[in-house]
Amino acid sequence: MQLCYSTARFARAYPTERQEAFFDGMQEGFYYFEGVPQKVTFDNPKTLVKKLYRGHRRDEQKNFTIFRSHFMFEGHFCNTQCPNEKGHVEGLVGVIRRNVFVPIPQVESIEELNEPILNWCQKDLDRSHSDEEGTVKDHLDKEKEKLLSLPKRRYPCCRTREAIVNKFSEVRFDHNLYSVPIKYAHRCVTIKGYVDKVKIIKDEVIIAEALSRAITFGSFSVDAVRILLNHKEDNPLEVRLDTKAWPEFDAIKVKAPDIEGFNRLLEIEEVSIG
Repeated sequence: MQLCYSTARFARAYPTERQEAFFDGMQEGFYYFEGVPQKVTFDNPKTLVKKLYRGHRRDEQKNFTIFRSHFMFEGHFCNTQCPNEKGHVEGLVGVIRRNVFVPIPQVESIEELNEPILNWCQKDLDRSHSDEEGTVKDHLDKEKEKLLSLPKRRYPCCRTREAIVNKFSEVRFDHNLYSVPIKYAHRCVTIKGYVDKVKIIKDEVIIAEALSRAITFGSFSVDAVRILLNHKEDNPLEVRLDTKAWPEFDAIKVKAPDIEGFNRLLEIEEVSIG
């Protein structure tokens, strides 16, 4: 992201280009700038645009309209095949690549990768502005006066859908399977897919949570799934289970209130205590 007047820049890395990642990146940018631009120019990604018309008219994806309404900014879309309409953003990709990714950083997570990107964005505020009157930060301080105020609460950057749990106590989301407690088989649940995790909800209660989201097709998440058995937060009994069915996966970490709850947990899959 780059503001027009101050040319202040913000960037953030994500493992995918899914809609929730797009929204999360924009939201982080708004909070970094401490305000929301009145108009934001976009290309025409399918995550935002449902149908294109001649000129700048577009049918927006429903979730994007909701996101835009939360921050109260106007969306403006480039003409098709006209990258020059947002050339400064296209150039920003190359600038960040040369300044942050040369040499290629050695990191173990996306969070670790975003640290040098954010540091570069902050250092870039000391850059001399093109009008040769002060720095980018000086112009950003003036531009903040024209930005819209941030909403009182953050937008929940997730994709929500309903699904039926199959007979194997699995639920499918984005072509991947996630495990839930066996008692929810054949029942309808709500799935919320965030950038880095998946929550599975029944009757407003989180029944399972994938602590790391699968980003490839055909995965089965059992190592990252935390089964929640309505435990008491004040005195949980924490146990670790290693599955026999999927020995290649790490242990499942769960919490249960007592031995009875632990025994119910054993009914989910045949397990051996690690």
